[in-house]
Amino acid sequence: MDVRYLLLLFLLVSCLPTAQVSKGNLASDGTSQSTGGTTSGTTTIPASVTQWNYLGALSKTITINVSNLNNSYILGKDIETFLTTPANFSQDYCLISRYSIAGLTYELRSRIIPISYYDFSAKRTVKIFRVDFNDLNNSKSTCIENSASPIGIEMIDVNGDHVLDPNSIVAARKTYDPSLICPLCSSVLSSSKIFIAKKSLGVLKELTLAENDIRTLALSIDPNNNSSTNAGSCSQTECATRGFDCCLDNQCITDGATRPTASTQYSSQLQAAEQERLNNPLAYLNYPQLYYICGTSIPSTTGGSSSGSYDQGLTQLKKDYFCLKHLTTNKTGATFHQDVLNGFASLPDELDIADVLNSPATLYPIDIECRNDAAPSSNMYYKKVVERLYQNCGCAKTTLSDMITYCPAYDYTVNYFETSGLPNRIDCYTPPNTANQIPTQQTVSVNSRSAPHRYFRSCGEEFGSTGACASGDSQEGDFFEYQDEGNILPSQEQFGMNSILGQMKVTLDKTVPAKSIAIELDQIYQISTTSGFYSPCPTCAKDSWFTSFSAYPTTAYGTGLQAIGHSTSRDLYDNNSTGGNYEDTIFGRACWIPPTMIPFSHSPISSTQTQRLTRLKTQAALFANGYQRDWYGFNKGALIGSFDGVSWFAVGKGRIVRSTSKKLFLAINAPFADLASPTLQVVNVQAYDGVSQAAQLDYDPTLHLYHPYQNEAGNCQANHMCD
Repeated sequence: MDVRYLLLLFLLVSCLPTAQVSKGNLASDGTSQSTGGTTSGTTTIPASVTQWNYLGALSKTITINVSNLNNSYILGKDIETFLTTPANFSQDYCLISRYSIAGLTYELRSRIIPISYYDFSAKRTVKIFRVDFNDLNNSKSTCIENSASPIGIEMIDVNGDHVLDPNSIVAARKTYDPSLICPLCSSVLSSSKIFIAKKSLGVLKELTLAENDIRTLALSIDPNNNSSTNAGSCSQTECATRGFDCCLDNQCITDGATRPTASTQYSSQLQAAEQERLNNPLAYLNYPQLYYICGTSIPSTTGGSSSGSYDQGLTQLKKDYFCLKHLTTNKTGATFHQDVLNGFASLPDELDIADVLNSPATLYPIDIECRNDAAPSSNMYYKKVVERLYQNCGCAKTTLSDMITYCPAYDYTVNYFETSGLPNRIDCYTPPNTANQIPTQQTVSVNSRSAPHRYFRSCGEEFGSTGACASGDSQEGDFFEYQDEGNILPSQEQFGMNSILGQMKVTLDKTVPAKSIAIELDQIYQISTTSGFYSPCPTCAKDSWFTSFSAYPTTAYGTGLQAIGHSTSRDLYDNNSTGGNYEDTIFGRACWIPPTMIPFSHSPISSTQTQRLTRLKTQAALFANGYQRDWYGFNKGALIGSFDGVSWFAVGKGRIVRSTSKKLFLAINAPFADLASPTLQVVNVQAYDGVSQAAQLDYDPTLHLYHPYQNEAGNCQANHMCD
């Protein structure tokens, strides 16, 4: 080597500072760590409190179901400091949580495994405890003492400490299965004490507070398998935003939902109560041992105390009962419901006195009236009375027109005591369902040309209805079609929504309306795409720079153009796994909204059809001027669903959702449906079994993009989240 290079190298080295590499830059396993916050020879562990990490959420208190199979983690500075000692990291540990039930103490013993992982953001190795709940086989070997039975009796004193003196003991049951802590309990069990024990020579010994103090943590057990929150507490506001009715026993619940333990503990009572609920949806208020009760329902005669609110509710029900009888007397159709919706031709304010005289005296309210349009502000205005009827009977809709359209034709009926013959209560009456029962599981095929829109004829009737213009086939709105088979030469009256989605015809050989499926109202369904692919425009030209890229890439399983991988290069794959070119697919990351879902486009007008056509014209104008994407949209080409045909949600490979109408619409989230290849997406729609897991949101920011419960049809929203 030239001596000049050696001299230059010597000069460069001599100019460097004489600092030494801190030992704190190396973890105990040799991996490098961050130099931030280090001292000579040691690594400073960031200050953090001891807490749970359960299902991705940090909390001091967590609630697990008795059937829980999820692991949890305990982390914090004290935990990490304790596990930094190699001897501590290699020990066997057991988490013991105690519960006081009816004078006895019960123990849940769960295996603990010390684990470590490399934190790439902090550039250091982190050590934490992993808690294995309900890991029965391994828990026995770790948490069992000598040859004791997995479920046994041991002795503890009044402070909960183990003792040997049989004269001052309380029997305690220990188990490794959360479901065996209290099989007959119905309320959430909160721990009275929780600690970590170390196994040594076959004996479990509680760690001292100096070694590890987890007294600030709490572990609750839900015997009803109804815990859906990560933390063991909730609030009314939190539960309301998540779609539940109230916070009860540290969990969000739906009012009137059946307790999981009801079928095993009170099977005969449950059968009788379910039969009673067929006629009176509010009958569950009489059975708190069978159903969850939020206590927020309008006071009724089905239960409650003799408080003033209850008496007032009973009086109001009596008034409403007579008003509905008055409506029945003056109806023009089979029931009074359509007259309420369309307006009574004639409805006198005075009630039919015969209805009052033929009823028991105990039903007489203080005053009796049923006001017509002359007094819409009155509490007894007949439309307000009918609204209360639907609210009392459990209809989830908020407007009177939706209540009558989508909910059963409810009415009130009087029940009498069998012995005395006197009125017992006023119940909701649900008319029998004479139509065929809707199956709990349906498998349907969704044409890839299904547009997120419903097919309305030019007269305003929906296609498939039995209205007066059922023989007509022209779609409402401005006419559009292609003059050639290659779909190159368009012909249109004016640019409108039919130009964007494609014209719908009775022949259903071009654009087809959203697939409509009959479902039950207010039921939880799991919707899954089991097979199929979507090709937006097979006749469209490929990218001229690189034929593997396209403005219309094919996607599969209803997930649409995925928000993962893109390339700014025009002629190289780079990391573009979707095949969508850079400009036309907007990185493959933008959230596209159905053209009929563009906001700021609706204004109330007396005519429903005029209202709809005005909205569609506005949406078409906004779409043509660039409003095609928004943060709340879905992946382009994804399978989406709706309960009204206007507001949509992402389905993709799987989605759990509660129905808000008696129809489910399925479509593809894309314009120009008439250009798509007419392939079929096979979709399974079934009543949710309460066990299966699937996405519950369009996009869940708490889950990473590849999480099995993340919605792949709406993961574009990840790119609209702020860090």
